Amino acid sequence: TVESTLLTLGDGNWNASEKDPNFSRDRNGRIPGNAVMKHYFADVLECLAQSLDSKAKTYKKPTLTSIFLLNNYYYILKSIRTQFMTVLDQEIESKFDKMVKKWNDAYQDTWKSCFSNLMDYTWVRGGAIKTTLGSNERQTVKEKFKNFNTEFDELYKAHKGYAMPDPELRNQVIRDIRGVLIPMYNRFLEK
Repeated sequence: TVESTLLTLGDGNWNASEKDPNFSRDRNGRIPGNAVMKHYFADVLECLAQSLDSKAKTYKKPTLTSIFLLNNYYYILKSIRTQFMTVLDQEIESKFDKMVKKWNDAYQDTWKSCFSNLMDYTWVRGGAIKTTLGSNERQTVKEKFKNFNTEFDELYKAHKGYAMPDPELRNQVIRDIRGVLIPMYNRFLEK
């Protein structure tokens, strides 16, 4: 088995675990097989994360970088949760969960230029808030709607072509974008 092979090779001090005061040994001072397996998988996942980060740096567009890392880290996290929780500890799961959140946030940030067109404006004249808009303000609102629609169409066309194969992840990302976009759009529309 893999475990017996790894035991023959020894722990190799993966992730400096032997220096960890919580590192467990059996009564004979040997490292248990499950600890060696845990260290091995943690080391493999760390190398994989470094490789993914290196590959992501080759993308010129921040959107592609965030989608690439989001897809891959989500796949790893899902695999950890469904297949490897008995081998890995909570710390590894937590690390990849944070990476998924980080790259989901980075992807959401790629929509900020579009959303910025919908930022609230309150026009004031003579110290009082205006309830009706003058021709200049109406023109500004029209221009903002036009800019929003143009940017939204461009982003939608570009992002529609990007792969996000996991349906759960895709639905979550869409929900997150809608959660920001729809309230902002409705609030701006009410002006």
